[in-house]
Amino acid sequence: MRRPFVTVKGLLLCAAALVCLCTVCFVRAEDQSPAEMVARGRRLRDGDDGDKNPQEAVKLFRQAAEQGDAEGQLELGVCLEKGIGCKKNPKEAVKWFRRAAEQGNASAQNDLGFSLMDGSGCKKNPEEAVQWFRKAAEQGDAQGQSNLGSSLLTGLGCKKNPKEGFQWIRKAADQGVAAAQFNLGNCFENGEGCERNLEEAVTWYRRAAENGDADAQFFLADHLLEGTGCDKNPEEAVKWYRRAAEQDRPDAQFCLGYCLKQGIGCEKNPEEGITWFRKVAEKGDETAQFVLGYHLLDGIGCEKNPEEALKWLRRAAKRGQPDAQALLGVCLLKGVGCEKNPKEALKWIQKAADQGQKNAKAILRDLEQN
Repeated sequence: MRRPFVTVKGLLLCAAALVCLCTVCFVRAEDQSPAEMVARGRRLRDGDDGDKNPQEAVKLFRQAAEQGDAEGQLELGVCLEKGIGCKKNPKEAVKWFRRAAEQGNASAQNDLGFSLMDGSGCKKNPEEAVQWFRKAAEQGDAQGQSNLGSSLLTGLGCKKNPKEGFQWIRKAADQGVAAAQFNLGNCFENGEGCERNLEEAVTWYRRAAENGDADAQFFLADHLLEGTGCDKNPEEAVKWYRRAAEQDRPDAQFCLGYCLKQGIGCEKNPEEGITWFRKVAEKGDETAQFVLGYHLLDGIGCEKNPEEALKWLRRAAKRGQPDAQALLGVCLLKGVGCEKNPKEALKWIQKAADQGQKNAKAILRDLEQN
């Protein structure tokens, strides 16, 4: 077969065409505007095009940021703060938040305020933090409104002003910020910056709970269990305790454990109840440690294990839990889960009695009489 005939002129024309194509591609890449870089960076960060590449996203954010683009500065700051596509660097994050904030970017103003309030990447400065929250809030930024409201309610970084705090919290809550909805519920429950209204409190706790706020889920459950501000509904209360417990809120885990053990709002399930008590005990809660030790001692919802029971009772006793101190003293006195140790037993029983624990007082009276 004969090879196709190619002239030198043809080769030169092809080469010229390739150079032109490469030049055009190169110019298009370089000609991206900062806004296009940020948009592309967001897609790469989030994997919107099925091509997730946080490291490349950070490069694009940095290019846009260095060209003075406020959105690029904000996004770069967020990546540096959270370690998305790069090593965490809170100090550099604050630098970029400040640059974007000074250009009037409301989200950056809020993020800078949060860093200053928390002392993350910079020296704590609650007063300056509140100034930035206010700038963001006045631009309609919901998180800024929420943070400004919280600052005014607590007086952190500014003069306490519950009435104004309530107003900003309400604005943020109306925009769907779960933390603000929870705080608004708290305002109504305690009459902070407004008249007390338990029904309204429950309404806002429910909104925040449905938005996934663990604090609101726990508070809503409490109201449903007691029937304050709403009809009593133990079954629904258990549902919300569980949701908050699954978000690792210790008091919700304890309450869920108690409901399961007692069969309140659900079928009795002491075994699962003990599981939740253990989770809280392992976090260092002395009441849960006492309850777990008590159940292990008697084999309620679990196998009897006096030795492990003693371990948990001792932990709770050292943290000052009077019931644990009394029960630990009894175990040491009788040699349950350990060798008898009357001297140490009396020490713990006395500590419990000093705190007013009735059983401990009775034991001491009996010992004195004998």
